[in-house]
Amino acid sequence: MKKNKMNFWRRDARIKKNMKQNYYIELYAVGKKKTTGYTGQDEVCAHFSTPAKVGTIAFERAKMDAVDYYWNQNQRYWLGYRVGKLFVQTGHEEVTAMCPSYFEGHRSHPVFKEIYPFR
Repeated sequence: MKKNKMNFWRRDARIKKNMKQNYYIELYAVGKKKTTGYTGQDEVCAHFSTPAKVGTIAFERAKMDAVDYYWNQNQRYWLGYRVGKLFVQTGHEEVTAMCPSYFEGHRSHPVFKEIYPFR
């Protein structure tokens, strides 16, 4: 019997297509509530992962789920929020021994690239 062998490049493309990409989107506070003590952050990064392509409905749903999650965490301090730039993880960068995180066991950190602004 002859085995069906998949072309290496096609197999590689199929694996990459189903891999999740890591993203984050910036959220900025629009007005802050009057509180005593801690007043919350001025901006946060809403991290999320999805295999969907940028601009598709599935991508927008994953992005808005992350935005809603971080909004729910900060709505006790914020009156509203503004959505900032979107970034995608492009790889990892090695950490040198001069960095304090090197001695905590971190040998690399992610590198992000801006996709497009929402402003």
